[in-house]
Amino acid sequence: MKRVAFVWAFAWVALLAGGCTVGPSYEQPTVEMPTAWSGDAAVVGDEGEAVAGPMASPSVAWWAVFGDPQLSEMVERAVAGNHDIELARLRVREARAQRQAVAGSRWPSVEAGADYRRFRESETAPRPGQAPTPDTPGSGGQAGGGSQTANLFSVGFDASWEVDVFGGTRRRVEAVDAQVDAAVEGGHGTLLTVVGEVVRNYVELRGTQREWATLQETLRLQRRTLELVERRHAAGLSPRLDVTRAQSQVERVEADLPTVRSQLQAGAYRLAVLLGESPTALLDELLETEPVAWEPVAAPMGVPSELLRRRPDLRQAERELAAATAEVGVATAALYPRLFVIGSAGLESDAANMLIDAGSGVFAIGPSLSLPLFEGGRLRAELLGEEVRRDAAWVRLEQAVLLALEEVEAAAARYVQSDRGARRTADVVASTEQSAELALRLYEQGLSDFLAVLDAERELAEARRQQAQRQTAVMVELGALYKALGGGWAVDDE
Repeated sequence: MKRVAFVWAFAWVALLAGGCTVGPSYEQPTVEMPTAWSGDAAVVGDEGEAVAGPMASPSVAWWAVFGDPQLSEMVERAVAGNHDIELARLRVREARAQRQAVAGSRWPSVEAGADYRRFRESETAPRPGQAPTPDTPGSGGQAGGGSQTANLFSVGFDASWEVDVFGGTRRRVEAVDAQVDAAVEGGHGTLLTVVGEVVRNYVELRGTQREWATLQETLRLQRRTLELVERRHAAGLSPRLDVTRAQSQVERVEADLPTVRSQLQAGAYRLAVLLGESPTALLDELLETEPVAWEPVAAPMGVPSELLRRRPDLRQAERELAAATAEVGVATAALYPRLFVIGSAGLESDAANMLIDAGSGVFAIGPSLSLPLFEGGRLRAELLGEEVRRDAAWVRLEQAVLLALEEVEAAAARYVQSDRGARRTADVVASTEQSAELALRLYEQGLSDFLAVLDAERELAEARRQQAQRQTAVMVELGALYKALGGGWAVDDE
């Protein structure tokens, strides 16, 4: 009884000593960030100078700034059905399962077992308490007590528990906790990427629809011009050359229509796959609806330091640094002694009907200490490796921050410049429309040749097409800017 009390007292003392946790404790890193945006990013972030319109309100659902209900529906369907997002969810579940497995090592391990053996003892082997008698004939230098065949029945429990004296297990749990957080942030990053892809592809498809509508309008005007030239030719007022030129202009526009149509179909196929649906599932739904008239808005830029909170990839890199720091503690604890409390209890008997008798009980309990004395430098090398991996995680975090700043600055520059280009193109379209109308009137009055009409209409068609493309580019770059900023102001922690 005194021995049992000593063992349990030793275990409790070791447990209380478990407050010692070796290895470096993680501290939130301080990353140097600029205090304000520069260049075009500063222009977007200044509400008074925002070239793209009013400042958007902070929102997780940043795609709502487009004011397009169908786009919002597409995003919701992608979040529910996209396969990359589903894989990210599964990776989070896997990380949580691994965390539970590691956390379970903090508790005692108990196993139950039952055993039956039938054995025969040697006739020549010495029995416990007997001395060998070399003079006995046939004994081979040993004295036996005759062979014996017997049974042994046993049932019982075996338990073992590693007392976390130096905090190796606690550090391991700390590491997997950070890995779970990193997996969650990786899922947020996948979600942001998929939503950004849905927005970009949807905007590009709607832009292609506008380009299609522009071609249709250009074709209508040029057919009208062809009819006018044919009437003038029939009246002897225009040469045949004007008719063939007008006809070739119509055919040139008609030749562009199949290419634009194929772009529309490819955009619908890509969106459907992003939503986790069959490629042709959205053809009718998308191609038969008209695009919404978008109004550009300025993204809520905030200050550069907000990126550390807003961007999932930066939060993931920070959590990976935390996990790598904890792994250094795990490797450090491996250099110290390991203490186990081992015990067993059960019943043993050579007859099954006597197994439950009080006299059949057996037990054993006691501490076990393991101390690494010589490992050929393996443990020190593993510790060095973990320290290098921690330093590499810090470098990756710094690099990720720089890349994030670069991405925001570049996205803001593209957005501002594309918006300015789209505004100038609108003025170009207005002037070329007047030029084309004037050239056509002068031709009808016989005051100008048909070549001036062709040039004016070609310029108008090109200006309208550029306007549709640049309006689309503004919205595409707005979505890219939101993606670079990590979405809206609020961080979705669900």
